[in-house]
Amino acid sequence: MALFCVTTYYQVQLNHRIHIHPTKYFYWSGTRLDTDPLNRNQHLIRPCEDSDPACIEWDLLEMHSDPGWMVRYLVLTGFPAFLAAAAPIYVLAKLGASQLTTFMVSMPILLFAWYYFLGSLLDAAILKRIRERLPRRISHGKTRAE
Repeated sequence: MALFCVTTYYQVQLNHRIHIHPTKYFYWSGTRLDTDPLNRNQHLIRPCEDSDPACIEWDLLEMHSDPGWMVRYLVLTGFPAFLAAAAPIYVLAKLGASQLTTFMVSMPILLFAWYYFLGSLLDAAILKRIRERLPRRISHGKTRAE
């Protein structure tokens, strides 16, 4: 969870450096999340004024970046959680919900559930191995004299 928070913080900083004006897209490690899928907020899509030479009338459709080892590790180990998040993000975007909001709400929950599941599997495997290695008399609480 800490890795997701650190990665997200880095992505927020990166998006603020890339986008000077408000934009409808947020890039989380190269994944474009639409904050306004139904184009309801016109202030996010504003035309350039003639007096603003730095204004650009187009937005990035894709952003290619090196995600780094933290994001690669997070996506690799938490791939089922990222895969499970794709469905609600897609469905709720069709209903008009922000993909960014859905991602930021669902991913911590799904990552926590996935890592909890992995931890319980690991605990069960370790416990089973310990029980197999203990002598039978100790594992059942009995001694040979009984």
